[in-house]
Amino acid sequence: MQKQPKYAFSFCQIDMNPEFPFRVSDLYTETDRAITKLHIHDTLELGYCYEGAGIFVVGNKILPFKAGDVTVITSKECHLARSLTGTVSKWRWIYLNLEKIIYPVFNDSALCDFSRFQGLNFNNVISSEQYPVICKLVCKIVAAGIGTMRFQQERIVAMLCLFAAEIHAAFDALPHENSLDESSPGTIQRLNAALEYMIRKYQEPLRVEKLAGLCRLSQTHFRRLFREAVGKSPIQYLNQIRIGMAKAELDRNRRPVGEIAFECGFESVSSFNRQFKAQTGHSPREWRNKFI
Repeated sequence: MQKQPKYAFSFCQIDMNPEFPFRVSDLYTETDRAITKLHIHDTLELGYCYEGAGIFVVGNKILPFKAGDVTVITSKECHLARSLTGTVSKWRWIYLNLEKIIYPVFNDSALCDFSRFQGLNFNNVISSEQYPVICKLVCKIVAAGIGTMRFQQERIVAMLCLFAAEIHAAFDALPHENSLDESSPGTIQRLNAALEYMIRKYQEPLRVEKLAGLCRLSQTHFRRLFREAVGKSPIQYLNQIRIGMAKAELDRNRRPVGEIAFECGFESVSSFNRQFKAQTGHSPREWRNKFI
């Protein structure tokens, strides 16, 4: 009997200077290779995409990204990313304890509270077209963190204060306490093999029997746990992944819609159009025209 692969749910502790808890990662290349784990950090993470496109999976959300975009992920959401097929994307990540850094400046915790920037109502991928000020600020914060300059920490603090003010102003309408609507990490871990398989094999026909087998669960138990954890059936979630990849492709190039539909796993252009409209409220062509 062939041994089943094991996939890990990873909790990553980020080492930072306790006196100034701020760290910028090395340049990271995200490929389209198999994703082997979901992970979650013990601190706030900001990301800046220098090049490429793909999708970010954050909790129950499938979010397309492209060069120039920024990610904001709190310490309570598991996440992973994948670049478009045959491509790579390049990122740097900022890890920080925002409250410790900027609280002394304002003597007020309001701008340090990122509890609204998570959950189903928040898009963790911030578009460079919609929010150019925020995205350019994060790019500058990254540059300040990897360089050496006079008053480096003071400059970083000043830009983080401005970033906090800008993101709160931009998303002021979000509920202050935004429910994550996620199951426990233990449940996600039990489904991890199926989740990573769906993201790696989204272009192929997938059967629930296969997914349940990867998790060593009966189909009935798998379907129940999946809906509890993700809020959707496996096929609904798979279509969400496919549409997420299609949105990234439509944002990135002018290839024919039909070609993108088939590449993303849809059997016909009509089914692709139907699913795209249901998830976005727009046809694929309308969506593409928004970004021209």
